[in-house]
Amino acid sequence: MTPAPAPDGPGALRSRRLCVVGRGEGTPRLVEALSARGAQVEHRPAPGPELAALGCDLVLVDYDALAGAGREALWRALCPPRSAPLVIVSALRTEALAPLFRDHRLTHLLAWEGDGLPERLIATVEKLVGGEVFGLARYLPQHGLQRFTLKGSREKAEVLAAMRDQVKRSKVNPRLGAGLMLVAEELLTNALYNAPTDAAGAARFRALGREVEVSLAGDEVIEVQLCAGADCLGVSTADPFGSLSEARVLELLASSLGKRDRPVRPAGGVAGGAGLGMGFIFDSLSHLVVNLEPERRTEMIGLIDTRGTYRDFAARPKSFDLFVTG
Repeated sequence: MTPAPAPDGPGALRSRRLCVVGRGEGTPRLVEALSARGAQVEHRPAPGPELAALGCDLVLVDYDALAGAGREALWRALCPPRSAPLVIVSALRTEALAPLFRDHRLTHLLAWEGDGLPERLIATVEKLVGGEVFGLARYLPQHGLQRFTLKGSREKAEVLAAMRDQVKRSKVNPRLGAGLMLVAEELLTNALYNAPTDAAGAARFRALGREVEVSLAGDEVIEVQLCAGADCLGVSTADPFGSLSEARVLELLASSLGKRDRPVRPAGGVAGGAGLGMGFIFDSLSHLVVNLEPERRTEMIGLIDTRGTYRDFAARPKSFDLFVTG
């Protein structure tokens, strides 16, 4: 394994103007965590029309502390158009937030984790104010990453076997480890069959059955990263096509959250459209991160909090981030 580089560091938020909205029990912890990183934090107990005029680099909202009227005031104040990126912090089950995905209002959702702050709060905020967007190391800077590349479906089984061995050696909860591997397989399948496009932007392999072997051309390559740490599992896949759109990601998530009786995962060997299995991927993770550079790169990152039992994992609310660059 090669140690991952550290992210932007303690000074990344220095001089940045951030606004925290809400007056719940956890709101002071949001203010404290951001101030400790050097940010200039302004606190507003409730949203109002002045939010759009504050000129902040970022607005974080303690969503659970807002009543219905306060939530509507938030949307009126900030979107559309938003004056600054908006991050929702909530302990709500994601089913309750499905309408926000459907309305394209929700692109950054961080879950309260018990009495603590979201562990990846700072990484999300730093990325939104100009930090490096791509890379699993942004979320697991102190862990070693294992890296793989593949140029075709024939290599997929070998890569997955190596990843599976690494996860087993980490001695994490077997159910959580198995869940990560199912996500890894789904991400690789999407990267190999759904992502590739030709010079005109048309899908190359999307209509093919997944039993059909495919190969990428020239210097095209799928990059894979794996981290199996003591308290977190992480996997990422990156393709060089950038064919998945922001609207499509949100559409798929909204649809999956509104249909909890959907199949657990897509049937093997069945051709499908871009993002097939997005709901399954989201359900299987603690934190799903989608990084998009349109027509150039798509990176999918999946993180699983392995602390406690599988029941603890299943009961925790989930986090989601969608970043678009370029």
